[in-house]
Amino acid sequence: MSKRYNLGAKYVDNFFQFARPCNFVGCEELRDEYLKELREPNPGGCAACKRTSLVRKYVTILKSRMTAGKNTLD
Repeated sequence: MSKRYNLGAKYVDNFFQFARPCNFVGCEELRDEYLKELREPNPGGCAACKRTSLVRKYVTILKSRMTAGKNTLD
């Protein structure tokens, strides 16, 4: 596997491990946004579908930031 893939996996793994401290620039803010969206009411919707959709959204955000070189791991 490439170093880029491993770095992306670290971003994603770290982001969704709420018991761990963030290890990249902007992580706390993104986590706050994710949790805010996750907690918003979902009237009549599928909770699992919403969560899956949000995970995909934030994985895409994280990977695009890494690709653009906006963040570095500490």
